[in-house]
Amino acid sequence: MQKFPSTWSTKLNSANFKITRGFAFAAGAGASVLCGSFIVAANTVALSWSRSYCQAKRNDVPLVPTPELRDLAENVMEDFQLSKSEAASVNLFCSSLGTLDVFGSITSRFGALIGLPSFLLSKSTEEVVFNYRLDPSLTKEEMEIQEATYRENSLMSDSAKRYIIAEGLGSVQNSYHFIIPAAFASLGTALTLGGTSFMIRRLNLHMYSFLHRNFLYTITCSAFCVIALSALNKFNEYNLRNTVRRLDKEYIDGGIEYYEKLLARAAVVDNYCYISLSDNIDVWMLIGNFTRKLEVLTKRKEEFSED
Repeated sequence: MQKFPSTWSTKLNSANFKITRGFAFAAGAGASVLCGSFIVAANTVALSWSRSYCQAKRNDVPLVPTPELRDLAENVMEDFQLSKSEAASVNLFCSSLGTLDVFGSITSRFGALIGLPSFLLSKSTEEVVFNYRLDPSLTKEEMEIQEATYRENSLMSDSAKRYIIAEGLGSVQNSYHFIIPAAFASLGTALTLGGTSFMIRRLNLHMYSFLHRNFLYTITCSAFCVIALSALNKFNEYNLRNTVRRLDKEYIDGGIEYYEKLLARAAVVDNYCYISLSDNIDVWMLIGNFTRKLEVLTKRKEEFSED
C-alpha cells in the first residue's frame, strides 16, 4: 500500500479541516439567520403594537378609560379566569385615532395592553366627536340626519363594551400560539449551534463523522421541539376554545351590536363624507372586515338557537 509523505498528510488534514470549518460556518450562518427570523417574527405583534401606540401618543394622547369601563374590564377578566397577577398586568387605554380599533399584544409573561376606541367613553351623542367633512352637495337636513346617525351609532351598551374588551383579551391569549413556537424553534437552533461548535472544536471530528453526528443531533433537537411545541399548542388551543365557547353565549349579542354599529358608522363615512382615496380604501377594508366578523357572530348565534 502506497504511503503518502507526511507533508501530504498534513496538507490533506489541513484541507479537511478547512472544508469542515467552512461547512460549519455556513451551517452556523444559516442557523443564525433562521434563529433571527423566528425572533423577529415572534416580536412582529409587539413591534406592530409599539408603532401604533407611539403614533397614537404623538398624534393624540391616549385617553384614560372611565372607572365604569375599568369595572367592565375586571368583570371580563374574571370571566376569562385570569389570576390576580394576570389581571393586574392588563392595561387599557383609549385613543380617538380613526384607524385605531381593538388590538392587544403580549408585553410580558402575562402582561397585556389593550387599545380601545375613544367613543366607548361617550355617554351621550353630544360627547361624540365627528371629525369628517360631509359632502357639500347634501342639503342641511341630510347633513344633520347623517351626522345624527353617526353619533347614535357611536354609543355602545355595556354588553358591547364587554365584548370589545373580551375580543382584545382573546387576541392577547391567541398570540401565545405564535410566540411559544418561535421560542422553542430558537432554542432548538441554539442547541444545534452549540452542539456543532462543541463537536468541531473539542472532538476534532473528520468530515463524515461530523456530518453524521451533526445530522442526528439536529434531528433529535428538532423532534424534541416539535413534540413540545405540539403539546403546548394543543393545550393552549383547548383552553382558549373552552373559554371562548363558554363566553360566546354571554358575549355574542354585544358583539353583534358592536359590529352593526361600526358598519353603520363606516357607511356614513363611505357614502356621505368627503375623504381622500387612501382613506376611502381604508374604509372599504374596514367594512369588509366588520362584515365578515358580523357574519361569523350571526352564524354562531343561529347555532346556539338551534341547540
